[in-house]
Amino acid sequence: MTYFYDDRKEAIYSVKETFYQIQEEKTSPEKEAIPDIAFAKFSYYIYDEAMRVYAWVKEWSRGIPIAVKLELAFGKDEKLSNYIKTINIPVAKIEFKEETEGI
Repeated sequence: MTYFYDDRKEAIYSVKETFYQIQEEKTSPEKEAIPDIAFAKFSYYIYDEAMRVYAWVKEWSRGIPIAVKLELAFGKDEKLSNYIKTINIPVAKIEFKEETEGI
């Protein structure tokens, strides 16, 4: 399942895709999941192996993130309500590689 925010339509959409569709770059029709969203931001908590640090990033490309943060704003003008939710991904696997210089 993929979710994305369309700022022109102010809605979050979902697209249900199988592994085969993703590999073949075939898309399914999108469905409006949450309407009337003023702002939406997804962040992913990962371990950056090159920098050897944990960080929140806008996109990730390898493995499963450790957590996903969703920031939403609902409503209009004075009636704007904020919502922030962090979802931990327990199956995320962090692999530490030992350096073996000089051996």
